[in-house]
Amino acid sequence: MPAKAKTDLSVVHARLKAIMGKYARGSLQPRRDTATEFELAGPPTEASRGKEVWFGAVQIRFTAPDENLFKELAGLTDKGHKAFRKARLVT
Repeated sequence: MPAKAKTDLSVVHARLKAIMGKYARGSLQPRRDTATEFELAGPPTEASRGKEVWFGAVQIRFTAPDENLFKELAGLTDKGHKAFRKARLVT
């Protein structure tokens, strides 16, 4: 039986980072950006009661690229960003 090909997880990370990275503007900026992690956070605001606003992060948890999951995550991330803007947690 042939050996199963190993998935290049850097491709998965790049796709997930691209989904999250499009929101790295205004008050949201990368707090961590490595080959395996990407994290977005914003400065403390009145709405966050003086605490840093943590928006989200990417860590490789998929085992292979999955277009349906990427699409679902992109939609959820967009909804989350809109909710953060409405709550005045980010600009």
